[in-house]
Parts: sequence; C-alpha cells; structure tokens
Amino acid sequence: MKKHHKHHQKKGQNRKPNKTVYISKRKKEIVFDPEERENHLRGFSDRKRERRAYGLAMQKLKDRKAKLEDRKTQKESELEQIEQAETQKRNLLKETLGRLEEDTPTPTEPKSLEEKVTIYEDEATEQQWGGTVIVTTTTEPLLSDDDNEDVISNLSARKEGIDKRQRYAGNVNKYINELKGKMPSKKKQ
Repeated sequence: MKKHHKHHQKKGQNRKPNKTVYISKRKKEIVFDPEERENHLRGFSDRKRERRAYGLAMQKLKDRKAKLEDRKTQKESELEQIEQAETQKRNLLKETLGRLEEDTPTPTEPKSLEEKVTIYEDEATEQQWGGTVIVTTTTEPLLSDDDNEDVISNLSARKEGIDKRQRYAGNVNKYINELKGKMPSKKKQ
C-alpha cells in the first residue's frame, strides 16, 4: 500500500501534512440484475416518448390558450365598436329629438307606466318618412330588490363556475391521453 501525503500550505507557512490516505488496490465487483438492466435500457425510448408527448400536449395547451385569448380580445373589440355605435346613435337621436321636440307640441302622455307614445308631426318628418311618425315605447316594470338580487347572484354564479369539462379541456393530461397510441411523426427540417 502506498502512502500519500497531502500538503496544505498557506503562504509563508510550513506545515506538516495532517492526513494520510491509504489507497486500496482491491477492485469492486458490480453485479447487475438482468431484468432491471433491460428495463433501464428500454426505458430510454419510453421516457423520450413520454417527454415528446408531454411537449406536444403543452404546445396544444398553449395554442388553446392563445386561441381563447384571441377570442377574448376580438369580443372586447366588437363590444367596444358596438358601444361606440350605440353612443353615436344616442347622440344622434338626442340631437334629432331635441330639434323635433322644439318644433312640435309636447308629445302625448304615456298611457301607463309601461307604455309611452310619442307622435312626431312636422315637415322634416313628413319629408323623411312620408307622413306622421308614431313611436311607442314599452318598458318592463323595474325589478323589486329581491328579484334584482336573484338575477345578480345567478349571473355571478355563472361567471365563477367552471365545470369539469372546461377544467379537463385546459389540462395537459387531456392532450397526453389524446396522443397515446397516435403520436404524429417528427417534422423534418
């Protein structure tokens, strides 16, 4: 057996070695279980296939989220356009009705709380529409506080509720299950 001395010296100091290490010349024998070795070696392709399936599933999940986000932004932009159109329509109606109300006597009183009739008889209306215009506006009575709370609670419950199918649709496991047995071929570059 050989003796090896390790010297640890700091600058300017002479120190004695503090450890002696003995190196053994015996060799260790490694014994493999043939079944475990075979499983380990075959597992490389299995694990690679699993990683690939997981990657493909994650890509599909990202694509789904991007698609949902695109739909959301498109819907928001459409709602914004509708809101702008409604605002322009209201402003135009106020402007037009303001001119008409100045020209005509006060409109007839509503028949009830739920129905309002307005008659427009002026030269501009006759030129535009070819005669007298009668506008009937029917409104629903206001909801009581109890009914209003029920409607609000139903709406909030609907927004918060995500059912099991939606959760599963946004889950990686769904796409992994779809890919099992029918993995697409690799794209050549």
